[in-house]
Amino acid sequence: MSEVKISLEHLIELKSAIESEFLARYKDNLEAIHNIESKTKLQDSTPLIELSKLSKLLRSHSTKLGIILNPETFNEKNHEATYKELKAIIDTSFYLFSLLPLFRKGKLYTQLLLTQLDNSILKFLNSLQSLCKELDSKYHNKEFDEERLMCIGMIWSCCDDWDAISKLGNLGILAESFKSSSKLIRDVIDEVEEFLEDPESNIGQSFDFDDDFDSEEENDVVTLKKDSKEKESNNAEDVVALVLPIMKQWKVKVVLLRTLFNSFRNVIMSKDPPKIYTIEMLDDLDKLHISIAGLADNFTCTIYMADETFTKDDITEESDEINKAVKQMLSIIKNIKKKASDKNEFANVW
Repeated sequence: MSEVKISLEHLIELKSAIESEFLARYKDNLEAIHNIESKTKLQDSTPLIELSKLSKLLRSHSTKLGIILNPETFNEKNHEATYKELKAIIDTSFYLFSLLPLFRKGKLYTQLLLTQLDNSILKFLNSLQSLCKELDSKYHNKEFDEERLMCIGMIWSCCDDWDAISKLGNLGILAESFKSSSKLIRDVIDEVEEFLEDPESNIGQSFDFDDDFDSEEENDVVTLKKDSKEKESNNAEDVVALVLPIMKQWKVKVVLLRTLFNSFRNVIMSKDPPKIYTIEMLDDLDKLHISIAGLADNFTCTIYMADETFTKDDITEESDEINKAVKQMLSIIKNIKKKASDKNEFANVW
């Protein structure tokens, strides 16, 4: 029996399969993705290990497909090679989607990891859509070459994401999240230091009048500005006297926060990372450090915006929230880290 010669119609069928089996079902639809049922079972492997394998396969097949779809090589002689690589991408994608339910089976992976995986899958579906546009145009005009490099590059980007997720795992991805918050705290420290260098100028900004008056309004307020200049200068001095001690103490605390973030990040990224923890602990830590970084930024902004009406009560709520979140974080870190001596020292200073 002679082999079936691959024609353009066969390639069109594969493109249609991508559209019906993946795009129509799952494009921009996380609910449908989360409801995928799978009979896939792994032996002597894990979903992360398989994800890494799939990323390498998809990178290889997409690279070959990208070369074949070059207008100089896309012709009837290469339809079979095109079919082979395109079919391999489809088969690998089916396995990828059958693997997804295993990530949510049991409580083995953090919400942060699962969210990154979700985002990468949605991005992969976008890349498949771009690939279909390229194929559709290429089938009608083999000289078309506007989407080829872009769609292959998008697939590569997804493979990079899966490689990173597989390599970093729960702790590594959490460490990267801590790194982002540490950068935000660094920015807060810079703002605090800038304030402390010249508190009068920074506080004075909130007492400036709006200069965007028309000529008539300017004439109306010029007398008021002259009369109130000395009074506002005194008000600014009073606010600085109130705020300056708060900001000096705050600088010590934000430096401590950054030290805590970096210290814990180093622990979970070490060659001998902690092994006694629950996924719930890691999820809580991720929420807490993001919350603390945001609260710290808001606290600093409140100080910067202080005017003559400012009192310590204006920052009490934010201060209490920060202290509460830090205590919760320290409690979790104490249970995770092998030695709690540095935690106790931090708590004493805080």
